[in-house]
Amino acid sequence: MSVRFWAILLFGISLAQGCSSPSKTGYASKQGSVMGTYYVLTARCIDAAEIRLDSAARALTRVDAEMTTWNPDSMLMRLNRLPPGETMTVSQEMWQVLDVSEQVRKESGGAFNVSVGALVNAWGFGSVKTDKKPTPEEISALLPTSDGGYGLSVPELVSRSRGDVFIDLSAVAKGHAVDAALEVLRDGGCPDAMVDVGGEVRAIGNGPARDGWRIGIESPSPIHGGIEAVLPLRNRAVATSGDYRNFRTVDGERISHTIDPRDGYPIRHGLASITVVHETTALADAWATALNVLGPNEGLELAHRLNLPVYMLVRSSDGFDAVYTDAMKSLMDLP
Repeated sequence: MSVRFWAILLFGISLAQGCSSPSKTGYASKQGSVMGTYYVLTARCIDAAEIRLDSAARALTRVDAEMTTWNPDSMLMRLNRLPPGETMTVSQEMWQVLDVSEQVRKESGGAFNVSVGALVNAWGFGSVKTDKKPTPEEISALLPTSDGGYGLSVPELVSRSRGDVFIDLSAVAKGHAVDAALEVLRDGGCPDAMVDVGGEVRAIGNGPARDGWRIGIESPSPIHGGIEAVLPLRNRAVATSGDYRNFRTVDGERISHTIDPRDGYPIRHGLASITVVHETTALADAWATALNVLGPNEGLELAHRLNLPVYMLVRSSDGFDAVYTDAMKSLMDLP
């Protein structure tokens, strides 16, 4: 992912593998791996900081174990094997993730749809690997239905309407994991905390400089890299979606990992990355994917209409052009 926790570099917090004791500023940190990427937890706690950080890390691994497609015994994969017409009781967390997904699917006009998993696999980006491109006929057969192919009912009941519906929560579960870990820290007496999982970030209170948290938005340039802009963040979440890291080349064609659920094909537009700020990381994560699918024109129009803080980097003849909504402009002090 293309958001990095730039505050680590700015404020010099030690991030050796594992958990560090509180520094002179009172902040402790923990890092490791989860969901196929890194995580960084940083917090100032009233007491027992290392215990709070360990509990937050366990929240990350719990969500990972439950919502991964890589483990055939996970709750999500059991759901993906559920016969059509039958119902299954899932955890409250998974039901919440599916509920958020439904909300964004409807508001985005189908640009976000977690039932795109079968197509993700067909294009070689999921738990099922392939070196081939799917045929138009295969793509058409795997297109999600307009209702997502599954149903939700209270309490925590899920059903599938088609046997080939394959739910992939990778575009929202990571954000939910960040939220879960942040809530553990907040409820455990850590008024200043930041959780970063692979570039999906949520923060409360202040960073070590006592002026919020400063999150770096990475440049998509494969040559220059570096930080494109810095986003001050306090009591909010941020997520970025982009196609410049996760792609593959087949028969000389560059194929993005982001699949448009509406037509079944990888996205083909000039949007290199999009950063979204929201109240929760799950919503920021889902909206970053939805708007990335929609592209720089349709996506920016919808972001303006919904008053979402959005920062886009769009490919141009001489690099990248930054475009953003008024809501993001007010957060980043942009021109």
